[in-house]
Amino acid sequence: MASFSSVTLRNDVAELARVERFVTDYCEQHALPAMELNLVAEECFVNIVQHGSPRQIDLSMEIQSSSVTMTFEDDGVAFDPRSVPEFDPATPTELRRVGGLGIHLVRTLVDELHYQRADGRNRLTLLRALREH
Repeated sequence: MASFSSVTLRNDVAELARVERFVTDYCEQHALPAMELNLVAEECFVNIVQHGSPRQIDLSMEIQSSSVTMTFEDDGVAFDPRSVPEFDPATPTELRRVGGLGIHLVRTLVDELHYQRADGRNRLTLLRALREH
């Protein structure tokens, strides 16, 4: 059975505490891996605030029979995280480009990452299949 919840956040890193509380509460209600989903939410939220300059950010979570979906929507600068090259751990540290580790972390913790830009808004949807703990 589907269960949907959402929160609207200000463009302020101080809102990170609300992000964590929202994700943790949702995860506890549905026996989901709070630590991993909080890492995903934190990386995405901080990137949106630091690089997107939106007025506000809407975060929602929805659980369905076989997956949980986390969606970020904002009216900030367009940015498709899928455009960031895959992280190559074999590249020597001094030759690595700056940034991208957070996106790499998100990619490793979710099963699907989708991005859409429509009507001046970014929509980042992250899907994680439900697994037995």
